[in-house]
Parts: sequence; C-alpha cells; structure tokens
Amino acid sequence: VALFCYNNNLGNWLQKHFQELPTNEKPTYVGTFHAFMMKLVHDNGIVANADDLNNFFRFELPLHVIDALSNCEVMFDKIIIDEAQDLINPEYLELFDLMLKSGLGRGRWTVYGDFNMQAIYSNMTSEKMKELIESVGSVSSYKLTVNCRNTRPIAEEVKNITGVDSSAKLWNKVDGLPVSFYTYNNVSNLANRLESVLKKLVGDGVKEDNITILSPRKRSDSCIDQINTVKIYDYDPQRSNGLSFCTIQGFKGLENSVVIVVDIEDYENRKLLYVGLSRARNLLVVIESESAHKQRNKMMMEKYI
Repeated sequence: VALFCYNNNLGNWLQKHFQELPTNEKPTYVGTFHAFMMKLVHDNGIVANADDLNNFFRFELPLHVIDALSNCEVMFDKIIIDEAQDLINPEYLELFDLMLKSGLGRGRWTVYGDFNMQAIYSNMTSEKMKELIESVGSVSSYKLTVNCRNTRPIAEEVKNITGVDSSAKLWNKVDGLPVSFYTYNNVSNLANRLESVLKKLVGDGVKEDNITILSPRKRSDSCIDQINTVKIYDYDPQRSNGLSFCTIQGFKGLENSVVIVVDIEDYENRKLLYVGLSRARNLLVVIESESAHKQRNKMMMEKYI
C-alpha cells in the first residue's frame, strides 16, 4: 500500500504516526508523492536537475519517473491519495496507473480531496479534476458529510467568512467557544495583541503544544519575529512541546486544539482563509487589521440584509 499526500508537513506527520504502529499496519510508502518520485529517480541513478521548480515537478520529473519504472518494478496493491485536489493532473495519473497493479482502470485505489475550497495550488476547476478522475474507469464517488474537526461555532464562522456551501450538512453539532476576533493598526500593535492572547491562553491552562499560530506570510514577513517574550518554534511534527508557527499553506491537512490566525489584512483569498480558519479543533482566534475588520463586518451585514 502507498499513502501519498502533497504537503510536506502532513507527510512528515503521517510518517511519525505510522512509526508508532505495528509493522503489519504500516504502508509500504507514506509521505508526499513528490518525495517518492525524487527517491525513485535517485535510487535508479537518474540525475534530475530543476531550474523551474513548478515545471520540473509537473512535467520533467514525471518523465524521469517513467524511465525509472522501466528499469524496476514498483507495483502497489493499493494506492491511497490524500489532498487529491493538489495531485490530480494528467501527468500524475499516468504515473499512478503505471505503479498500481491492474492500473487505475481495474486496480484498487482511493482518493480524498476537497476540490472546491482547498484547491489552492491547482489551476483546474473542480469539475475538470473530477472529470479526469472519472476518465480512468468506473469509479464510485462519496461525499464525506460529517465535520470531525471543528466545533459548531468555528464551522459556522468559517462558513460566514468564506461562503463555503454548507448544504451538505458538513457542520459538526458539537458546541464550543465562540471565535475570538482582535484588531490591530500596525505591526507593533499586532505583536502586542498576539502576546496578550498567548499569555491569557497559557494562563488559563492551555498547553503550549496545543497552540499553533498561522499566517498567510512566511515567518520573516510575519509579526512573529516581533515577539520577544515567548519562544515560538517553527512547526515540526517531531516536536511534542512548545508554541508552533506555520504558514497557512504549510499547515494544510493538519490541525491543533487552538489556532491563532494572524496577519489578516483582508478577506479576499477565501480558499486560503478557509484552509487557515478550519485548522482549529476547539478554539479559533483571528487577529485582523482594522480594514479587514470593516470588510468582515460589511460581509456579515450583506449576508443578513
């Protein structure tokens, strides 16, 4: 069995998860599909150099993988693909077909994906991706209709902000704390707000490792480097203690009990916001600029008028 995903942090988390399970419960391969391709090519003595990373991983590397597969037999009894919205394209489907016993047409495979709100890397529409999947043979499609992560207040706020369709009854009925919003007018003020929130949470007994800070910006461009009163680590699945920071993009597929989303200047990128806001299991805190605060208020007013 091969378990493929897209996000490096998620791949590392999955590897750590399966390390702690009995050998007979471990897939043959666990991790990102890109890492698998690179290892396969390297192990077969093929040199692959990248000038343009996007072009390399999408078009050049798959050709090297095909060469590698012609020199060795890599056949899986089953392939499971998580974050399928990031891995569905004609080039990768051809590789999955070559690596799976009986191919995609008659072999055993399962994909999990949010083709609408979490397709933040693909230029294809959700309809096109679904068509590609269905083109490989007879498939059965199911909608997952229970939200197993968020409490009801978090799920409702995510729906209000991002406009995600909730007609499929995706929202959890488990109650919880309301989402907390704080505003800022400059970077220094934002850092002070974040420090106050962290101090209160830890003071209330929340363990530091249960708190993750997310930003649409990388660390050097975020308010995080303005924080001097507490140590904030870059997220690492191998670390089991301490406050963690990650970009929203890097935390896709993951979750934590408390998530604080910072550096929110506007609410234009609904898909990215959906990914960030929906990472929280029990408590969600959003620290938004004054202009973003006004934009959100206007969105709420238009929704109910």
